[in-house]
Amino acid sequence: MARKKKHTRRKAGKKRISPAKIFPVRKVMVILACVLIFGAGVYGIRHFLLNSRFFAIKEVIVNREGGYSLDETAQKLKGLYTGRNIFSVDLNRIAAMAVRDFPYLRRAEVRRILPDRLEADLIERTPVALIAFGPGFTIDSDAVVLARDAGGQDLVRIKGVNFFFRTPSPGEKVRTGAVTRALLLLEVLDKKNIIERYNVEYIDVSDRNNMFLCINGVIVKMGSDDFVRKISALNGILNDPGIKITDINYIDLRFEDPVISPK
Repeated sequence: MARKKKHTRRKAGKKRISPAKIFPVRKVMVILACVLIFGAGVYGIRHFLLNSRFFAIKEVIVNREGGYSLDETAQKLKGLYTGRNIFSVDLNRIAAMAVRDFPYLRRAEVRRILPDRLEADLIERTPVALIAFGPGFTIDSDAVVLARDAGGQDLVRIKGVNFFFRTPSPGEKVRTGAVTRALLLLEVLDKKNIIERYNVEYIDVSDRNNMFLCINGVIVKMGSDDFVRKISALNGILNDPGIKITDINYIDLRFEDPVISPK
């Protein structure tokens, strides 16, 4: 006789969960707990740093290493930032504000000195010329206007510049080709030490094709380009022991060979 197959009936009830499935859930819970603890710690530290009086700014120092002070700028920075939390201030914004509000500044660098001090290095623009228009105003080597009504300063004058609609304000750049060429000529004169050794009175830019330079009362015709070569030739003339500048009417450097007109 053939045996009857036994049919086993499964017991009804809950399915058994494998330990392998439980482990990932526990792992995720542990990670979440760690993230929450870390986040709470970061929040607590940030809250402490931004609210503790220990980090309130007590001193703002300007140009500690420079050996000179900028009182107006220093007082403004002190008034704005003394008492504020040192971590809440934007250093780049402070530097940009200083340069914007004080046109005579070329660059500003600000840093935190923990726990309660700000230090700022402020680099001033240096006036190199006086534009002789109206009461006159000084400019630096970038043609940025530093001050108006500055006629009393001992600077090389740039003549022949006209502003028909409005004169530029301090902090603005003079954007004319004539002034750009005049500043380039001044740079070459400075490198050759001519400004230091002689009385460079003015540069006349009224003729855009031919600038005039006045040195010790002598007119020097410069043209509009190739200043390095021309100033080298002028330097040779001024240093020539056989030539007295007081006996010269004018010097024309527009040609390959300089022309010297005697009085």
